[in-house]
Amino acid sequence: MRMSRTVIYTLLILAVLAAVIAKHVREKAAHGPDGRSSAASAIARAQEDGTPAWVLIHSTHCVACIEMEKVYEDLELEFRDKVVFINVNCDDPAEQELMDRFELRLIPTSVLINARGEVVEKRVGAIAVEEMRAILAKLQER
Repeated sequence: MRMSRTVIYTLLILAVLAAVIAKHVREKAAHGPDGRSSAASAIARAQEDGTPAWVLIHSTHCVACIEMEKVYEDLELEFRDKVVFINVNCDDPAEQELMDRFELRLIPTSVLINARGEVVEKRVGAIAVEEMRAILAKLQER
């Protein structure tokens, strides 16, 4: 009886330790080597490369966000060499600083950043794929 309690307690302690380590690894992976969130790091790299960026800030549970996720996926292959696509889940605490920077109030929000790193447009709500295609084409010219 005593041996089985020891085994159970040991397993519980190991399970808690594994959960803590897994959480730490996930939090570490959410940040780039510069300590910024992965999205903030991607924006900085795009600016350094002189490439425009589309930052899609959304959640996984709103209908308009799910629609925009499909638009994002449809256009990503078409524009991948011309525009940096940055997908931000607003429910990720690691991205809070970025959402504050863009003064996020509603989702989905599309933030369009030109090659000089300037926010040139911020659109709230779902955008049709053809309209977004035109927006991205225009973004490349700025």
